[in-house]
Amino acid sequence: MVMKMKKIMEYLQHYINQYPHRLALVFEDRYLTYGELSKEIHQASMRYNEVKLNEKVGLMDDHPVNNIINYFAVHQRGGIPCFFNHQWSNERIHQLVKSYDIQWLIKDNHLTLNHDNSIYSDEVIPRNVIHIGFTSGTTGLPKAFYRNEHSWIVSFKENEKLLQNCEETIVAPGPLSHSLSLYACIYALSTGKTFIGQKNFNPLSLMRLINQLNKTTAIFVVPTMVQQLISTQRHCSLIKSILSSGAKLTLQQFQQISTLYPQANLIEFFGTSEASFISYNFNQSCPAHSVGKLFPHVETRLLNQDDDAVGLLAVRSEMVFSGYVGQSNQEGSWIKTGDFAYIKNQHLFLVGRESDRIIVGGINVYPTAIESLIMDIEGIDEALVIGIPHAKFGEIAILLYSGKVQLNYRQIKSFLMKQLSRQEVPSKLKKIDHMIYTESGKIARKEMKNKFINGEL
Repeated sequence: MVMKMKKIMEYLQHYINQYPHRLALVFEDRYLTYGELSKEIHQASMRYNEVKLNEKVGLMDDHPVNNIINYFAVHQRGGIPCFFNHQWSNERIHQLVKSYDIQWLIKDNHLTLNHDNSIYSDEVIPRNVIHIGFTSGTTGLPKAFYRNEHSWIVSFKENEKLLQNCEETIVAPGPLSHSLSLYACIYALSTGKTFIGQKNFNPLSLMRLINQLNKTTAIFVVPTMVQQLISTQRHCSLIKSILSSGAKLTLQQFQQISTLYPQANLIEFFGTSEASFISYNFNQSCPAHSVGKLFPHVETRLLNQDDDAVGLLAVRSEMVFSGYVGQSNQEGSWIKTGDFAYIKNQHLFLVGRESDRIIVGGINVYPTAIESLIMDIEGIDEALVIGIPHAKFGEIAILLYSGKVQLNYRQIKSFLMKQLSRQEVPSKLKKIDHMIYTESGKIARKEMKNKFINGEL
């Protein structure tokens, strides 16, 4: 038996031996201690003895606890687990299985062989791979990538530095198919903490559960979840750290969540599924509109910089992934994030995604910079700037927003012109009831743009 996740399994085994009665996993109706988790992993490993070294195994059980058990069991057989989202359609799962040569599927504790022809039979698997993750796949089939053990162990150490209250419980209520939630779960089990997850985010039941366990807690969320925490107006003094990723919180959101949780540190961090941690902002102590201070030992490059020193961000660190499945991967290579950015005094400022850039009359317009200014207006919940075709200028910018206020175009134009060029000022405003989101809780930009162009908003 060849284990692919040696260090993390050693950490887990240490807590199994030392604290067998400590709660390891809690998912609504399922509670498992470290001792019970160990027995479940062993039994599952015996069931999957057909799995061979480096074979890919799709985890698609309806219950997250079963998927976590199977995750470790596959490792004990030397396989490479891949988390599928239980909300994905059968068609999408079939496409992923076929596209990335996933040899086995596990559902309801049953191992099924995929008989499709092998595409990557000669592929060289990177060293110390612990699983295959998937990007959000908002515009098509999710992209599969390899995550290596060392990158997460280094990330765990950085994470420990951010948690300053010796939190005993880690909460991540998003699907385990998302990098953030899976990372938080494995981090918790590798450090002897209790992990709480949810099939679907429900802040009220989550607060009740945290209070019931009565342990100091850190919670990993995305901004849409932060907004729901604010809306519920439920306070839980056990929450000592709130770690938010996916998009920058507005000053208003920060003030509201700080009022609800005065005892908690709010840690915003920027990163990607592939690159892991890149920068962090502790209690919004970093400059306004930045996404924080670069993590130690994260190297950066800004490619194709313009006259304002804005360029495409590439990063390199010990926390990055091992490359995409089916592509030739070089260890230590630079990872392009797809973000236009600039860096000032080790603080990172994002100005927009490469795919979201709008070119108005030959001038580059970056939506993120405009959205940040709009989000500073009291009463605005969310803001989105999209580009639509225009006969004279090529494209023009359109502002979509939601909130309690009705914006006046002349006033907004006057406000923005003080800080932006004429091309950057949106040509139209439209108030909408709410945004559409991706599976990971981010605004679905392309879907919103298509709906606007088609007159569906």
